[in-house]
Amino acid sequence: MIDLNFDEFFEWSPHRGARNRKYKLYKKSPDTRIRSEFFSERIITVLNELSVSTDFSTITRFKGSILNADFSDYFVRF
Repeated sequence: MIDLNFDEFFEWSPHRGARNRKYKLYKKSPDTRIRSEFFSERIITVLNELSVSTDFSTITRFKGSILNADFSDYFVRF
């Protein structure tokens, strides 16, 4: 696994904790279109809309808790 600095890619939302969202990320307005296509920018909306019952305590529990999540709104067909 690669050791990445969380703060280089994400920023905690100042409103985290609102509506029982302990882990909410802030989505910055990207300076360029290229930046808006980065995975770290695209994934924030998906993560912020996960169910409040999502378990973030470990990777294994996180994977198990999103098995039944509906991600169809985020798929793009070409």
